[in-house]
Amino acid sequence: MKSEILELRADLKAAVRIGHPESIQMGLDGFRALSEVAGNAALSQAFLEQVVLPLGEVLASPRLDVEQFDTLLGDPLVGVRALGAVALGVRFLAGQGVEADDLYLPARDPRAEVRIALGETLARHAGQDPQRLLALVRDWFGVGAKSVQSRRVRLSALIALRGLIPDRGEEAIALLSALPKEDDRQVRAAHVETLISVAEHGRETEVYELLASWGEEAEPDTWMIAKLLSAAWAARDVDQSKAILQILGERVGEDRAIERAKRALARHGGNS
Repeated sequence: MKSEILELRADLKAAVRIGHPESIQMGLDGFRALSEVAGNAALSQAFLEQVVLPLGEVLASPRLDVEQFDTLLGDPLVGVRALGAVALGVRFLAGQGVEADDLYLPARDPRAEVRIALGETLARHAGQDPQRLLALVRDWFGVGAKSVQSRRVRLSALIALRGLIPDRGEEAIALLSALPKEDDRQVRAAHVETLISVAEHGRETEVYELLASWGEEAEPDTWMIAKLLSAAWAARDVDQSKAILQILGERVGEDRAIERAKRALARHGGNS
């Protein structure tokens, strides 16, 4: 696959140098022909990272008019729409003709792969303009100047926020702490993964405090708490991790998620 992707990348770069819409579409022929794309089935995380993101970054060239991305975002193939989302995300943080409102369409795409590709792109390029990204994430979390209320949009926002954690961890944890938990399994999983990233960047104390407060809620979200404590970071302070799980278990009774978290702690070296 690697050689095939390099060939697709070369074709797309050549099309971008020409810059005409017809050239771009011809440059995408090989991508459209990939079995993962042509079948319009679910795209794996690996495919997004290894194929969609690098090709989408090629399309982000300032040689292309932003209007050309509209065609990509309206394509029936989820893979092509994901390419458009990546290109828009790069151009947004580079300040090259893309505004926050332009990102709203891919952030609300019916297919999660498009929203994930956008979020991953924003996280990857966060260093281009962290302040602009922070303002966007705040809006998409519903607490910014241009508040947006959308479950779909929050998936992109949760992923994008990971790019701000290394340098703006305090602001990230504040946003995550205030974010209401949702029923959508994918959004909840992204919430967990982003908090794991916060803990892995040296902010375990704040994450433990958040977990303790979640455990005190009238109806604690056992799945999210246990999922967080199943990750390797939780074995750094096994006593605190076990204490939270113990209190949670006393409140909700026997639960498979709690038992899985305890076994995960043991696997990560938290037997003491």
